[in-house]
Amino acid sequence: SEGVMLVLATLCPHALLLQTSRPAPHRHGGCAMLIDTPAAVLKRCALQRNSPAADVQRTLEELERTQSTEPAAVADFDGRWELVWSSAATKLPLLNGYMPNRELLSWDLQAAQLRLEIETLPFLPKISTVGQGLAFDEAAQTLTYAIKDKPPSQWRILYVDRAAGVMAARSSVTGLNVIKRVSAAAEAAAPLVAS
Repeated sequence: SEGVMLVLATLCPHALLLQTSRPAPHRHGGCAMLIDTPAAVLKRCALQRNSPAADVQRTLEELERTQSTEPAAVADFDGRWELVWSSAATKLPLLNGYMPNRELLSWDLQAAQLRLEIETLPFLPKISTVGQGLAFDEAAQTLTYAIKDKPPSQWRILYVDRAAGVMAARSSVTGLNVIKRVSAAAEAAAPLVAS
């Protein structure tokens, strides 16, 4: 089984992440290691909020190194997105990288604006801010915008899963991030879920 893992890692290194942090649901021969694809790690992170921070971080760093996913297109940014995981939050105790609040992003490329709403506690008002000059450089896979008088911020897209509504990017401000598309039905049903 060690030879099989070496062959798999050699043929497709960016598609395999070897994890030993929990029991393997699937085994290949006698191999006791879990074989997870980047898609599986990021979908669990975004949709179930239960991928360990080290797995998410390693996956995003590997995607950044290999630049091996399908590129994002302008249409991928439609709708509202929730920031689920950020490497900046891994530095805070108990969060494991998952956002303790709800941050909703609307990338409006036609209006050249990023609208950000931050919900902290149910009895406090939302914090809203607008990034101006939003543009997407498709060749560089980078969104750029500026908030007030601050220097421009960038999000370089590392991963897009259109079917699952999951994206990952490196922000020039907050580091590695995972976001998920928020449906109108989900927004109406779940105002704020603290984690």
